[in-house]
Amino acid sequence: MKKLYPEISLLKVVLLMGITLLVMFLNAMAGPDYVQSRKTESCLHRLSFFSILLTQFTPSASPAPGNIVNFTGTIVGTREIQLQWEWSGERNISHFEIQHSTNGRTFTSLAQVKTKFGADAKDPYLFRHANPVNGRNFYRIKTLYQNKTSTYSDIIPLVLEVNNSEEKDVKLYPNPSTNGSVYFSAKGKEVAAYQLFIFDMDAKLIKTVKIITNQTTIIKDLPKGTYMYDIMKDDERISKGQLIIK
Repeated sequence: MKKLYPEISLLKVVLLMGITLLVMFLNAMAGPDYVQSRKTESCLHRLSFFSILLTQFTPSASPAPGNIVNFTGTIVGTREIQLQWEWSGERNISHFEIQHSTNGRTFTSLAQVKTKFGADAKDPYLFRHANPVNGRNFYRIKTLYQNKTSTYSDIIPLVLEVNNSEEKDVKLYPNPSTNGSVYFSAKGKEVAAYQLFIFDMDAKLIKTVKIITNQTTIIKDLPKGTYMYDIMKDDERISKGQLIIK
């Protein structure tokens, strides 16, 4: 981590040298021993005063930055990426922030991960990105300390290649729907089991539907509103989205 406020440390040295030269000059110019002693004492008081000021206005040392170690990313299934890392360093950290980019330069925040203490401190940290882009994904971790400073981990790239043709063969339509009914359909040469989970906007599961390849079913009487859905193939999520009933 870069050193904070390097110019203040240099200023402190310059001021102390100036005060020291001033004391030497006054000692040289003083007359009688008594006057010299009083002037020297006064200068020493000033030196002490300025030293206290410099101590007050010099930022406290930043915490030992520690290290994020064993930072890796793994593609889970066909559509998700799991990040894993360990922390080696001081415990005076606030939290971690997971950041994502599609070009390796501009990053956005995905989530915050709380720090672990006690017996759990030795366990690795895990975060699963459920909706990465098809193609290149870049990740880094921002470590935030309790004194409001921060550091960044190295950037790791992962390439996700999704077979979009499979998603096109599994449909939930029409979307939006104007009559409260939608069809859930799956086509393909390979026989597989599909599950549709429909949630309300409070993430409460309101309906589950199961079909197999080359089967279509109708879902009726959904109240007007906006819903979220997940489509699973053999217990692996292949699609997610928003369903609107007008």
